[in-house]
Amino acid sequence: MAEIVSWRDNETLLNSYNFIFVVRAGTRKVDPKEVLPRQALARVRNLTDMGRVKMKRQISEGENSGENRIYIVDLGAPDVSATRIRAESERESPSATMSPNLFASIFKK
Repeated sequence: MAEIVSWRDNETLLNSYNFIFVVRAGTRKVDPKEVLPRQALARVRNLTDMGRVKMKRQISEGENSGENRIYIVDLGAPDVSATRIRAESERESPSATMSPNLFASIFKK
């Protein structure tokens, strides 16, 4: 979400579609007021402190509203950095602690 200001036509995109931004493990929390256009702030729904069931329900209700919304969620996902995965694949030693088993199996092929 922190890079939205660098997107081409970011205001048009944010007004035209629903967005779900997933909080990435190990990164600092970004205040939407710091990075989003002012008119987009009213559509932000911070769902980071909700369980998955409630989060899904909130997103479903938003889809039925007809309004484009911007959701911020925290799924407790592992820190999977493409840069780190490429570096590990070059060393041919993907780490089970950093990369999910799926990535490890892909690198072994």
